[in-house]
Amino acid sequence: MGTYLSLDLDFFNAAGEGDRPTFLRLVDEHLDRVAKFVKRRGVPCVAVMNHQQMLRFVDDSGCDTLLNVDTHSDLAEADVTEFSCGTWVSYVSWRKKGRYVWHHGYTAYRGDCSGNVNLFRPRPRFERGQLSGWNDVIHRRSIKMPALTNNITSIGVCLSPSYVDYAKETGDMLRDWVKKHNIRYVKGRLDEHFAFTRTPPK
Repeated sequence: MGTYLSLDLDFFNAAGEGDRPTFLRLVDEHLDRVAKFVKRRGVPCVAVMNHQQMLRFVDDSGCDTLLNVDTHSDLAEADVTEFSCGTWVSYVSWRKKGRYVWHHGYTAYRGDCSGNVNLFRPRPRFERGQLSGWNDVIHRRSIKMPALTNNITSIGVCLSPSYVDYAKETGDMLRDWVKKHNIRYVKGRLDEHFAFTRTPPK
């Protein structure tokens, strides 16, 4: 099968530590790494403005692992009914047989999107899976982006303008990147505080 790498550019907020030059340099360096990997491996890649726009690409990827490199978990409890940038992972069509890996720079508590359920407090992995509707759910904390390994077969990059540091500069950088490397880009909303009523697929 394979791994879908979802890279939210707000992941670099933690390593950038609020310093504009450091943050923009990290984004630039890692976008360059992704572009070189995409070209070398010939894997499909898409860029989106809002994270929930990535769902259809994840669903169609043929992958069985979702690696979400992100400040936020974007995962809620299994019976969630509000589809948003903070719950989209709960709607992945193959989640019941799949593995979800959240790779975050800040503490899990700071980025856990599951509300009162607190999926990422210390608990057995099987319990986290049962509560979320995924077959397996793990997380790891590191300010370093994980390696681009050969099991990655599809990639999505997300701007998250309501959450990424230096949103205007970062957005300009992402749009220049997609043009330079001929990456598909899905436009979206600058204000991401919206949701739609929707039930996850069975």
